[in-house]
Amino acid sequence: MADSFHAPARRPEAAIGPGGASQPVRALPMRLLAAALSLLCAAAGLALALRYPLGPPWAAAAVLAAVAVCTALRPGLWILALPAVLPLVGFAPWTGWITFEELDMLALAIAAGGHARRALERARPAHPEATIAMATRLLVVLFALSILVSLVRGVDDAGGFQFGWFQGYQGSMNSVRLAKSFFLALLLLPLWRDAHAADAGRASRWLSAGLCLGLAGASLAALWERLAFTRLLDFSTDYRTTALFWEMHVGGAAFDGFLALTVPFAVRELQTAARRWRWIGALAILVVASYACLTTFSRGVFVAIPIGLVVMGSLAVRQHAVAPATGVSLRRWLGWAALFGVGYAAAAVWMFPVAGYRGLLALLGAFALLLRLGGDTGAEAPSAARSVALALALSGLVLAIAWALPRGAYVAYALAFAVTAAATCAPRARWIAWAGYSALVLGLGLVCWHWGGEPALTHALPVMAVLLLIALALASSRAGRPERGWPSSLRWQAGVLGCMVAASAGVGVMVGGAYMTDRMSTTEGDLQTRVDHWREGLSVLHSPAQWAFGVGLGRYPASYFLLHDSIDAPGDYALREAPGGAVLALSAGRKMLGWGELLRVSQRVRVPRQPVQAELQVRAEHPTGVHLEVCEKHLLYNGGCLLKEIAVPATGGNWQTIRTPLDGAGVTGGQAFAPRLLSFSISNRTEATLLEVRDVRLIEAGGGDLLVNGDFSHDMAHWFFTSDRNHLPWHLKNVFVHVLFDQGLFGLCVFVLMLAGGLWRLALGSARAHPLAPAIAGALVGFVMVGLFDSLVDVPRDAFVFYFLLLQALTLHGPRRT
Repeated sequence: MADSFHAPARRPEAAIGPGGASQPVRALPMRLLAAALSLLCAAAGLALALRYPLGPPWAAAAVLAAVAVCTALRPGLWILALPAVLPLVGFAPWTGWITFEELDMLALAIAAGGHARRALERARPAHPEATIAMATRLLVVLFALSILVSLVRGVDDAGGFQFGWFQGYQGSMNSVRLAKSFFLALLLLPLWRDAHAADAGRASRWLSAGLCLGLAGASLAALWERLAFTRLLDFSTDYRTTALFWEMHVGGAAFDGFLALTVPFAVRELQTAARRWRWIGALAILVVASYACLTTFSRGVFVAIPIGLVVMGSLAVRQHAVAPATGVSLRRWLGWAALFGVGYAAAAVWMFPVAGYRGLLALLGAFALLLRLGGDTGAEAPSAARSVALALALSGLVLAIAWALPRGAYVAYALAFAVTAAATCAPRARWIAWAGYSALVLGLGLVCWHWGGEPALTHALPVMAVLLLIALALASSRAGRPERGWPSSLRWQAGVLGCMVAASAGVGVMVGGAYMTDRMSTTEGDLQTRVDHWREGLSVLHSPAQWAFGVGLGRYPASYFLLHDSIDAPGDYALREAPGGAVLALSAGRKMLGWGELLRVSQRVRVPRQPVQAELQVRAEHPTGVHLEVCEKHLLYNGGCLLKEIAVPATGGNWQTIRTPLDGAGVTGGQAFAPRLLSFSISNRTEATLLEVRDVRLIEAGGGDLLVNGDFSHDMAHWFFTSDRNHLPWHLKNVFVHVLFDQGLFGLCVFVLMLAGGLWRLALGSARAHPLAPAIAGALVGFVMVGLFDSLVDVPRDAFVFYFLLLQALTLHGPRRT
């Protein structure tokens, strides 16, 4: 991508820049505004750092100062760094923060450094597209106004503003939590535009690479989660990955939304990376991300990401006649890839139920070598006589090995694969490759027969016949007609192989796992549940003001509680001041369905030395019960546990001290390569009762207390709540319904106009030729598709990325011809 992305803009007012080049002068009012923003962001970031619950406050402040200085000295580097770390810097289960988080501190530090540089620089980078359309400006201003109005309405609905570092979803700070993402994105937009104007190619590459690295971090976290808490190929257990998206402590699709936003950028990296290490890295990331997508077991993800990629591919074909860095027609590049992917997926679905994972692996190997055989190598057609003679000889050897050895089918397949793979690397040995491939296809049948018997072989025979016919057709048409084959580019072949690996995992999940099968069978009922949930949520809107401007940001959980107060209201918690110290009040839900419906207040702990004893003081107006546990648990799903449930009589205003050992087979930290996290949790297990708790201790063998802030003297620092199975009370489960509820018809109309305007500009308007346009469009479409069945914009990290990309869609311009 060329550095001179745009033609230089002509400005009547200029300053002399490096090398004697003229640059536009930044107006003094704009510099003063930048200085004010820098000071405000620095003050806000410092305030957050000094109250950060983890580690010494000065350490957090030092990190933020380093980020601000780095941004000031190296403008634009944050474009790569912030998306890369975003899915990893969510430590709410350790800090106890919900309203504020690490993203806020990083974004404020970046804004402080970036706007300070803008204030100090007299000259600014030339913006060829500096004039943003008036309609775009109006939409952004109206949406900001809508959020501010809804913020005020949400605070008023909560009974007035009451600041708190550790408020939950019922208080007024939840309105602040939902408002901040758009304004953080808006705050960083000028810094992006400066970096883009200075070097558009570099800024685009950094953003794409940053989002790709963010996908890598999130996917590796999901891989760790699966390794730690369930088996890698266990697709039947009810366990859906959440990675490090703590926002899913009350359900939702935070991880799903982030995958939809970032997968298109990893595909872009694979398509455009000029260096081999970069596209190999992108391919590896996509393979791991495919596994992560599948283990969400989300029907929305399975639909949204393919649709987003189709949108991206369509726009990329319109942009490029030739695939970047390959010299191959992009239409042909994508067409052959789709044909191979669909063909392999169909064969895998056909064979997997009876041939199992071993048959699937053998099928993958056969398709992988077919990719190598049919590329545009320019090799001459092999000698028919020599190829047939060698094919017969190798096939006989394969049969002999399969018959003679106990697991001979696998040995024979491996031998045929090695011979064929080696021969594909030398053009003069292509005739050996064609012969070896015939033996390999025979080995495929033997592997299936060895694993699944006659039914597996019967299923394999049609696939074997098709593969042999394709190989024969290719062998007979090679001389002088390389255009009939698919691309010989290693990048293309590796990309298609990665797609087939992802398809293999998809077949394993969809066909080999009982959990996904069960979920698919309940799709119609789940959709009706969603529709009823949306109707119930919108029934809260009564007055014209509510329909026009919404109930207020973040007010749905409280509204749900009021709607269900006498039926099945969820549990809740609150910290109260009382004589003798702070008290944690735990209210149980009115409809207890089992283990997963308990609302838990938890704290991360290390692996204890057993036996373990819990000590706490409790009181209750009515007979109730306390549930105590130490579980191997990441977020929503537990492994081994130490447990105790104790009946608590009505104590009135008196406190009762409980000292009890926790029972169970024990808990471990898991394997060294995939450690398991542990949580201590406390909950009220008796329906429609209130339990008060204070002075909680968790004593391991030797007398050490594993808990921090067990007396709640530092508010709810280090404590975190989860609702493991009861998720509807916390989300409206549709992004458009959510915006309507929070911001009313006014906010929804502006939101839809912004989204439609951004997509129109990327597909048909002035941004359609920008290198990032296809990926941004694919990301936005994928995100909205996931958002048809979940709220998403109530997840600050997801919402920040979404709004940042949406603002780019509204402000980017394609390259101008000089």
